[in-house]
Amino acid sequence: MRLPSIPRLLTVPMTIGLYCIYCTFTPAEVSAATSVVGVPTPHDLPLSIQPWQQQELWLFGGGEQVCSSIEPQYCEPESLPAARRHFATTEALTEKQYLCNASSSKLLHQLTHWPADSSTALISKPDSAASSPRLAQLLAVLPRKEPVSATRLTALLQPYGLNDDETTLIEDACEVLQYKADQQPKQVELYWPGTDPLTRQMFSTFVQSAQARKTARSSIASNTPANPDQRSKPAAGKTASASGPAATVLLLTASSYNPYEWVNYYQQLFEAASATVIWLPIEAAWSQQQVPDCSQLEISRLRQAGQLRRAELYPQQAAIQQGYCRQPERLLQAVEQADAVFINGGDQSLTLRALTNAQGQWLPFASRLLQRVRHEGVILGGSSAGNAVQAGRLAGDIAMISGGRFPGALRHPLLQGDIDRPGCALWRDCQQADLPGQLSFRKQGGLQLFSLGSNDTHFFERRREARLLTLVSVSGAGAGFGVDEATVLRARFHDENRAELSVLGHGGVWIIDSFAASKTLQIPPPTGTQHITGLQVSRIFAGDSLWFTRPTASTAKQHQPAHFSVLTHSCHSKPHAATQVDADAYANATAAGLQLRWIFGQAGVVDACQLPSGRWRYLQQPMQLQLQITPAIKVSERPVVSVLSGIGVQP
Repeated sequence: MRLPSIPRLLTVPMTIGLYCIYCTFTPAEVSAATSVVGVPTPHDLPLSIQPWQQQELWLFGGGEQVCSSIEPQYCEPESLPAARRHFATTEALTEKQYLCNASSSKLLHQLTHWPADSSTALISKPDSAASSPRLAQLLAVLPRKEPVSATRLTALLQPYGLNDDETTLIEDACEVLQYKADQQPKQVELYWPGTDPLTRQMFSTFVQSAQARKTARSSIASNTPANPDQRSKPAAGKTASASGPAATVLLLTASSYNPYEWVNYYQQLFEAASATVIWLPIEAAWSQQQVPDCSQLEISRLRQAGQLRRAELYPQQAAIQQGYCRQPERLLQAVEQADAVFINGGDQSLTLRALTNAQGQWLPFASRLLQRVRHEGVILGGSSAGNAVQAGRLAGDIAMISGGRFPGALRHPLLQGDIDRPGCALWRDCQQADLPGQLSFRKQGGLQLFSLGSNDTHFFERRREARLLTLVSVSGAGAGFGVDEATVLRARFHDENRAELSVLGHGGVWIIDSFAASKTLQIPPPTGTQHITGLQVSRIFAGDSLWFTRPTASTAKQHQPAHFSVLTHSCHSKPHAATQVDADAYANATAAGLQLRWIFGQAGVVDACQLPSGRWRYLQQPMQLQLQITPAIKVSERPVVSVLSGIGVQP
C-alpha cells in the first residue's frame, strides 16, 4: 500500500512480541525504534512461519568506508589524530613491504611454467629447470638489500607488463613478515570511533537484526515472550544490542585470493558492532582436494588460487585452519552456532569453490548453512563478491554476474559457465580466453538465495547500468539490482518472489525491471538497430522501503512488470524533464561502431525527486533502449563457451 504523507512523521514496522503493526513515529523515535527491532512480521505471513524464520539477506555494494591502519583516508577527519595514536600504540600494520632475497629467487625459479618470455601469458617457459630470460630480467630489478613498499614494487614491475597472476607470485615470494616489539606479527588495526557513521550504522544494524532474531528464537524455545524493551547496556563506543548473549557472526573470507589477510579486519569490525565472531577457515585449497590432506594445503593453494607462502606469512590463521582441517566436524559445529553469516569481497568463484567439493557438490556444512539461512532465520550478508554470490534461486533461472564492462559486454559473445581459477596458466590447464569486457555469468546463479533477480555491486561508481541490463535481458532473470559502494540493500523475504526492501548507507540501489520488455537483447549484436521498449527503472536510497514482488510464472507470460508497494520514501516525486534526471547514467555511449542510447521517461517526463546529495530518486519509470551497430565494427564470431558447473569472478 502507499502510505499517506504526514509532516514530520514516518511509518515503520514495529514488532511487539510476535505481532507486527504499523505505527507512526517522529524521526527521533524512528531512530530509537529501529535500533531495537530487526524482525519483520507482515500481516499476511503464513501462520506456520515465525517472523525470525524468514530469509533475510544483506547485499553490501563494496567500498565500505572503514577507518583502518591501511586505509587512514577513510577515517573521519576529526578522529584522524586519535586513530593515528591508536595505530601507533597497537603497532599496526600500515603497508606491506617486499624484499626479494635468495629464498625468493629460488622459489620463483621453481615455478616451471612461469614467467613467459614472449608474452604476458604464463605458459611458455619450458619444463626444464633452466632459467627464463624474462625471469632473469625481473629478478635483476627486484629489491635485494632494503625492503620497499607496495607502491615502489609496482613501479619497478610496471615496465614489464605483468598480468595480475604474475604480479601476485612476485609479491608472495618477496613479502616480508613484519613484527611488533613482542615478536608477534603485525596486523591491520581498525579504529571504530573514527569510522564513517553510516558505515557503522550498516554493520551495527546487521548485527542488531541477527541479535533480534536470536532473542526471538530463544524466547520461542523457552516459551518466554520476547520483550524489545529489555536491553543490555552497550560497551563503551559500541551500539546497544538486544538482551542476552551477543549475536554470533560466522565469517567467511574465502572470496579473497588470500583468505587469511582479512580475517582480523572483519573480526575487529563485527566485534566493534557488538557481535561474537567465528572465522570459518574454509577455502578452495582445502575443499577442492581430490583426497583430503591437511599437510598439502600450501601446494593446493598454489594450484587453486596462484598463492605462495600463506602459512609462513599468516602463522596464526594457518594454525586455526589446520585445527579445523584435522577435525572437519568443527565446520558443522560452527554453522550451528551462527546467528548471521558474512562473506567478504574478492572473487565469488573462489567462494563457490570453497563451499563445494571437486565434483561441484555442496559440502555438508555448506548445505546446512544454506538450510539455516533459508528456513531458520540466520541472516546472510556479503560485500562486493560476497553480495554477487548470493544470486539465484533453486529453479536455476536467475544468473550470477561474474564479469563484463561496456562496450565489451554488448559487443562480444556471452561467456556462460566457469571461468578459470587464478593462476591456471601456471599449470597449463586454463579453459577460457575471455575477450576484453566480455559479459560472463553463471546461468544457475550462485548460492541461489537472492531470488528477486540478478544483483551487481560498485554500481554507481563504475557505471554498470548497461552491464546489468544486458545480463538481465540475455539471461532471463527479469529484474536486476545494482548496489552502490558504501551502501547496503536489505531484503526480508515473504517468499522467493516477494520481499521487503530497504536501503542504508551513502548511495542508492538501481532496479531494472524487464518483465514487460518488448524483446530480448541479441548478444553479440547483429548489424543494425535493436529497439527495446517496456523497461522500467528505479533508484532508491536510505529512507526508502517497499515491497517488491516478482511476477509469477503465469503473470510473467502476460508480460506484467514487477509490483512495487511503497512503505516509506526518501523524498516526494514530481514531474521533471527526463534530461535533468540521472543525465550522466543515461548519457548516450559510443564505441567503435557501437552506439547505446537510453530513452528515459514518458514523453520526455520523469516522476522523480532530488536528494540533498544531488542524487535522483524515482520508481518504476519507463525506459527504452536502442543499440545500434554499424558495419564498421567487427564482432567476434567465437561461439559461446558453456561449462557445466560454471563459476564467475567479480572485477
